[in-house]
Amino acid sequence: MRQKKYILLFLLFITSAGSIFLIARIIKLLNKQNNAFIRHYPPHFLSSLRTLDLNYNSFYIAGHSAGHIYLGNTKAPGCVLVANDLLTDTQYHNLSLPEGSKLFIDASRWQLNYPFMNLVDSKSSTIIQTQLPELSIYERYNLTVQFPEEIKAVSKSSFVYKHYNPALQQSILSKYRGTGPDYTPEKPLLEKQLDGHFCLDGQLLYSSGSATIVYLYYYRNEFLCLDTNLNLQFRGKTIDTNSVAKITLDTIFFQNGDKNLTFNKPPLIINKAGSVSDNLLFINSRLIADNDDPNLFDNQTAIDIYDLTKKNYLYSFLLPDYKGNKLKQFMVFGKKLIALYEQYMVTWDLKIP
Repeated sequence: MRQKKYILLFLLFITSAGSIFLIARIIKLLNKQNNAFIRHYPPHFLSSLRTLDLNYNSFYIAGHSAGHIYLGNTKAPGCVLVANDLLTDTQYHNLSLPEGSKLFIDASRWQLNYPFMNLVDSKSSTIIQTQLPELSIYERYNLTVQFPEEIKAVSKSSFVYKHYNPALQQSILSKYRGTGPDYTPEKPLLEKQLDGHFCLDGQLLYSSGSATIVYLYYYRNEFLCLDTNLNLQFRGKTIDTNSVAKITLDTIFFQNGDKNLTFNKPPLIINKAGSVSDNLLFINSRLIADNDDPNLFDNQTAIDIYDLTKKNYLYSFLLPDYKGNKLKQFMVFGKKLIALYEQYMVTWDLKIP
């Protein structure tokens, strides 16, 4: 009897491992199909590689200012690590958050909008703000909606966020203004293609240098460029041709009558992540171009650059894997790119014309 049990467990393990391998293989094949676009690569675009072993893989980039990089930690909301641009000097700040700050650790992230540091908790819709260089005086803001999916500070007391509107049956963008009711454009800025939730998944980006908001869709070749009052400047297109989200969904029904919508297979990710610096938009694209070498593409990450003033694609560059690790997060500030690979922080200087 015990032998049969072990055999059954072994078969279940093999089946699960095979399913995971098959899903990964399908995603790789989808990303490597002929995508009908090419990239332009200027020579010697990256220079001055610098690295720092953070010892833990729970750090994330919160921002950059005045020659210093600010990192938060997903395991310790009160911890902020500050490193100089040369990565030769680091300082840890263990912040004592205000009493009564009931935050969800897994949903709390620091964002630097100099001189303000905002600890954003998307589960409790709470923002706790402190100010550089003291990091000791706090203010608290509470959004009026539940479970906002993206929150970005655009001033000391103004925040743009994405949330789901049941009446419209889709996700929308709104602005918290500190006083008075939140502002929501009369016509939703996000254009629904399928369900109104998953098909609108994306990343909210902000550049204080140009006062520009960008909403980058994950599953289609599109981004929105907005001002800080949520006025649409233009809808931009990325260089690939995937204009419709390639996702399929299933509804899961529970015994208590509840139901939940979820993916029934991995979605085709077009734009994995982005960063805005002044008038330039940097996009981590998951798709291989027709002129990319498939063997090299497996060990590098493509970053495509768009000019938000001229509204066009400029060129691309490849970020190599570091010590066998794939890129986890990146941000660009001026001509400096900051990247995280598991426990390592890596910076490059960019030769932007």
